Amino acid sequence: MNNTKTWDKRHLDVGSTTNFVTNSSLDELRKWHQLPIITNQKVLEIGIGYGKTVKQLKARNNTVYACDISQVAIDKVKNDCDGIFLTENLSDIEPVDLAISHLTFQHNAEHEVHRMIDQVNLKEDGVASFQFASLNPTKTVLSELIINDINKSMLYFYSCEKFTSIVDATDKEVIEFVGPYWFGPPFSFEWYVCKIRPKQ
Repeated sequence: MNNTKTWDKRHLDVGSTTNFVTNSSLDELRKWHQLPIITNQKVLEIGIGYGKTVKQLKARNNTVYACDISQVAIDKVKNDCDGIFLTENLSDIEPVDLAISHLTFQHNAEHEVHRMIDQVNLKEDGVASFQFASLNPTKTVLSELIINDINKSMLYFYSCEKFTSIVDATDKEVIEFVGPYWFGPPFSFEWYVCKIRPKQ
């Protein structure tokens, strides 16, 4: 299900509560990712939702690149940023000071998470801040059967250990994890943010 046509359709279905597309603000991202004010930097957002953060980053005098699996999504912000890219062309983007992804990685299987982490170009002192979803087996209300079914569809969950192993197989390394943030029923997911840098 995780393909361009699926996400194009979801981005066109504005207002639906089941399309998985969000419109997170820059303040929300800064809060959950524990980031300082972002200004005068080269910034890449992977998974742009409806584009609010892209526009707010640009308004703060940043050079902003928008990257998404959906052509519909990036076409909507092409006049509000400095470059638009499909995720398949992620490696074409010049090195950035900050790469950020919020509410995106939980829709990607392990091989795709690995590819995106590996292909994102960071400056020597650049940082990537990637959020991902996790399931706490002692707290979740979801059964193992449901969890296994979810992992075959639109939601994928990673432990910090698993996420670290994915990063370790790239040219990046983990700096720290932020979280967990617990969002309760009906989904009972934990969320983490992983800060990553080029291997030293």
